[in-house]
Amino acid sequence: MSCGALVIARSNTGTKELINSDVDGLLFDNAESLRQTIKTYLGDEAKVSEIGLRARDRILTEYSREILFQRIYKLSMGIE
Repeated sequence: MSCGALVIARSNTGTKELINSDVDGLLFDNAESLRQTIKTYLGDEAKVSEIGLRARDRILTEYSREILFQRIYKLSMGIE
């Protein structure tokens, strides 16, 4: 996601908390839904690029090193 690449991940591996399907990545449940997901986006470079850019933006605004360090610091200090 931080590279702006399209991420396709299985939806039952904890990725639902990180990826909003069709917004900043793609989630699938089984082999058939993976096939459909790939078929849907294959050849749609504009949509793939758009999702990748939103993924990168989300990582930079919500999961940058500085933001994560601030969260850890606040948790360790009992601030949050």
